[in-house]
Amino acid sequence: MQQHIGTGATARRSRRLRAPLVAFVAAAALVSGACAPPSGPAGPGGINFALGFTIPLPPITIRPPATNIPFGICNIGYQPPGVQIVGATVTIPGIVVDPNQPIITVPNVVVKIPQLRVPLSTVTLQCLGLINLPVQVDLIIPATVNVQAATLNIAARTITLQNPSLTANGAGFGIAGLGDLVIPIPIDLPIPLPTTAISF
Repeated sequence: MQQHIGTGATARRSRRLRAPLVAFVAAAALVSGACAPPSGPAGPGGINFALGFTIPLPPITIRPPATNIPFGICNIGYQPPGVQIVGATVTIPGIVVDPNQPIITVPNVVVKIPQLRVPLSTVTLQCLGLINLPVQVDLIIPATVNVQAATLNIAARTITLQNPSLTANGAGFGIAGLGDLVIPIPIDLPIPLPTTAISF
């Protein structure tokens, strides 16, 4: 039988757990370390902490640096494709702490990504400081990521994402200097992803 903590105790514990949770979410979103064996969620004797808060994530950019190519009196800058996540939020309804082992489980994690941008190759022409002409087209996919359970195993130093799925909520393009054009998708089609474990 799972135990439930009162409102006052929950608020106090929420404040103490908020920093580790932020680190947990950031690690799950950003770490690209080696794969590890998945960890099971907290056992049936785990203690529930109702949180119900949403954390805004800072902009995340994963992209190789640009390369400058001299071309007479001009320079041509080339930057390969990458990924940008803008305006994302993580909603955490609560956590389950297993008192018998160092395992923290976050059920039903929802990540809203209003702008999942995939910048295609960027070319910038610069001449004598007078001309600075960037040409870039972004593929934009507003999306929602649902994770059945995210488990932090402190002893094994692993983060396990159980049955994640990605749902595209729209699609469009963004052109530098001209703005974005996103067309909503009327039917959400979740794309199931495999359970993933990341070591840290």
